[in-house]
Amino acid sequence: MKRFPFLSGVVAATAVIFAIPAYNAGAQMMGTPNLTGTYNIQATGDTLLVGTVRLTQQGSTVVGSGRTKSGGTLQFSGNLTNNKLDGTWRAPNNETGWLTINFQQNGRGFSGEWGYHGRKANGNIVGTRRM
Repeated sequence: MKRFPFLSGVVAATAVIFAIPAYNAGAQMMGTPNLTGTYNIQATGDTLLVGTVRLTQQGSTVVGSGRTKSGGTLQFSGNLTNNKLDGTWRAPNNETGWLTINFQQNGRGFSGEWGYHGRKANGNIVGTRRM
């Protein structure tokens, strides 16, 4: 009879040890947290955006908007895959372009580059989530 309490303790401990890696693997598969929120930004090149941007995420689609230096609203949208957003933007004067943004795993910030369609990068953009 004294062997069974010891054996059941060993079985329970073994189950916990093997369950921890499975739990961590599941957490890593969850991917990027929801990116919906407001981000303080800094952009280089032609001033694409100033101040803050507001992002909204539904599934892998992210849309956003921010103020331009001239006071208009720039809109952008893209598809998120493995923390990387590939998308397009449209300025109030109907100029358009592309953007590639890499989000931090914790969703608290991003960095990337942007440009006009058919051209290489015109500038960089860095954002930090407002809490």
